[in-house]
Amino acid sequence: MPLTVVRISVIDQTAAVIRDAILNNEWRRWLPGERRLSKDLGVGRNSLRAALKILEMEGMIKIIHRQGVQIIGNTSKRTTKKSHVVGVLSPSPIETVYPRKILYIDALRDRLAKDGYILKYYDGNHYFKTGSEKTVQRLVEQEQCDCWMLVASNKAVQNWFSSNNISCLIAGSRHQGIDLPFVDVDYQALCRHAVVTLRRLGHRNIVYLTPPPLLAGDVRSETGFLEGINECFGDNPEVGNIVHLDPSVDHIEHTVNRLMKQRSRPTAMLINNAFQYLTVFSALTQRGLRVPNEVSLICRGSEYFQRYLRPTPARYEQSPFLFAGKLYRNIKKLIHNPSKKPKPILLIPDFVEGGSISHRELERLQTR
Repeated sequence: MPLTVVRISVIDQTAAVIRDAILNNEWRRWLPGERRLSKDLGVGRNSLRAALKILEMEGMIKIIHRQGVQIIGNTSKRTTKKSHVVGVLSPSPIETVYPRKILYIDALRDRLAKDGYILKYYDGNHYFKTGSEKTVQRLVEQEQCDCWMLVASNKAVQNWFSSNNISCLIAGSRHQGIDLPFVDVDYQALCRHAVVTLRRLGHRNIVYLTPPPLLAGDVRSETGFLEGINECFGDNPEVGNIVHLDPSVDHIEHTVNRLMKQRSRPTAMLINNAFQYLTVFSALTQRGLRVPNEVSLICRGSEYFQRYLRPTPARYEQSPFLFAGKLYRNIKKLIHNPSKKPKPILLIPDFVEGGSISHRELERLQTR
């Protein structure tokens, strides 16, 4: 009897993989969108569509125009899910996220993996746009996640998870009126401390450079900055200012140049994050202004590369591994006791004084 090699087409292989995933309870009511499914499986869209047609003829799925692919096959054959799944929802792809955030997500993934848990990362601005509730609902329905973690989330997304009683933890601050557990740095206390620190060094014209407050942590930061100004200077409107930045380098440079051309220019700046700090520092250097001789700088956050800058930036550091540990414990609580929400956690970071701040009187002497 002659031996023959049976060639299995890409379409048949794709159909088999999707079929097995459905039977193994990988998704709930809906399959992921065509773009994401094509990317995850590593096949072209034409091959994917042909595979879906096969599964539709088998009665396992139903392709609904402009809605998606609904799972309608016999669910009694599905195997019991072996692992708990944690879904991370973020507006940004993991490769564009700040390094320290990647560190805590990886540390969290490792700790969950040791317990047999699976962490899945879902990203896309379309989940965070106005009117995206149905998109988020579709994602939650089709993915088999025991708990969700929201990263850089706006109020609308937080409100949807809260209103629908979805097991969920916020990695960051929660917006006002939202009833979800969260873990974050206490940015309100941090920014208040930064103002008090600069005041003790004799500074009276302090500026906080920050993006528009779309995230709850940025709202808390502005609140803390204004509390510090009020505590140190009373209601004097000329002492402390909040200046909102566009994320582009050109806009940050333009803003710094505009501020330093003012007759009463700032003597100290609090800067939202490490990358904006780098741009502000460069813009000041290009204008011939020395840090801290003429301007003192404090960074609200930190990244590892700042250790190689001179002068070393004054900054607030929070261990990403400690942060991951707090997230891990709260996720475990949510999965095993979903009726009892964990208490919110606010972490106080370490202040690294660095060499980018100095006493105002010393600055005056050094610039003469």
